[in-house]
Amino acid sequence: MEPIEFSKPPKSSKAERYLGEVIKGSHLAGDGPFCKAAEKFLLDHFGGRATFLTPSCTAALEMANVVAGFKPGDEVVVPSFTFSSTANACVLLGLTPVFVDVDPVFLNVDPDQVDRACGPKTRAVIPIHYAGVACDMDRLADLAKARGIDIIEDAAQCVGAKFKNKYLGTLGRFGCFSFHETKNLGCGEGGALMVRDEGDLERAQIARDKGTNRKKFLRGMVDKYTWVDSGSSYLMPELSAALLLSQLEEHERINDQRRSIWEFYRQGVEKSPTIAKVAAPQSMPSYAETNAHIYFLLLPSGDLRDRLLAYLREQKVMATSHYQPLHSSFAGQKFGRTVGDLRNSEMASRQILRLPLYSDMTESHAARVLEVVEAGIRKLS
Repeated sequence: MEPIEFSKPPKSSKAERYLGEVIKGSHLAGDGPFCKAAEKFLLDHFGGRATFLTPSCTAALEMANVVAGFKPGDEVVVPSFTFSSTANACVLLGLTPVFVDVDPVFLNVDPDQVDRACGPKTRAVIPIHYAGVACDMDRLADLAKARGIDIIEDAAQCVGAKFKNKYLGTLGRFGCFSFHETKNLGCGEGGALMVRDEGDLERAQIARDKGTNRKKFLRGMVDKYTWVDSGSSYLMPELSAALLLSQLEEHERINDQRRSIWEFYRQGVEKSPTIAKVAAPQSMPSYAETNAHIYFLLLPSGDLRDRLLAYLREQKVMATSHYQPLHSSFAGQKFGRTVGDLRNSEMASRQILRLPLYSDMTESHAARVLEVVEAGIRKLS
């Protein structure tokens, strides 16, 4: 029986043509015509003040912290249930990640826990919109305003997802996206930084161009460019940008196909007494519109999750788990600190089971996944 992969990179009709144009042309480095076209597309369709393509979401997070002007010793509040990049982008600048818990349903950062974690050194909160489902951005915005801190959205999983009809990644001071091959839109490795405030644009351009004023030189504003501030090489190469643009131009189709499978899963779980007795169908807060990045089940115990995961793989259904909580990791304990009881993060890590989901997945594939999940639960319960 053919395996059902957990994830497959999306395909687009223009990819080969765009990549061929780059290879035949003379511009392979960053900031070429495809890079500029992809940045313009993101800006025109999703909002913000400016968008900068980067080599990864990790680079976008680093760049956001640089542009924000945070200093060593400053603190940034992050959920423990996230990828290491969310915290690593802080640690590299000498910032302290302060780990807090997530809610037990959507696995998004708990605003009450963020508030508890804020102190005199706190400069920002970095919410991750888990699975492409929005955090409560109204509560976080009120909290950030009251505390005088920034919001940097880790929107790695969120292109096309919304909070109250506004695109995620455009609601904080910065938004950071991922275009890794496992995401809804992917160019192998890639990311983007979305900037909302006019006052951050020049600093963002300098940070992106290795700390130089190269952009002013290209615009004829200075007769030569030089090193003017700290920065790094945060440019996406042109081949990656061409592949990304081909997918951006088909983003609605790609996300709609994923939403169709997400909804098929939700209805299937709801209609299955076998699955529903151990895991509730995934729900959605009233303020959120998902891009269907992940469909997950939260099982009642880690033991059942692990045995069911092994059973699924025996049946060639490549489901998987997800993050190990950062607060309990070696690096998390070395570089960060923890506030509160992070029981939900630990629960999610032990009990989450993510089902296969990709844009060209068929309902027959999804039906087989659910059949194998049902059979596994009956066998193992």
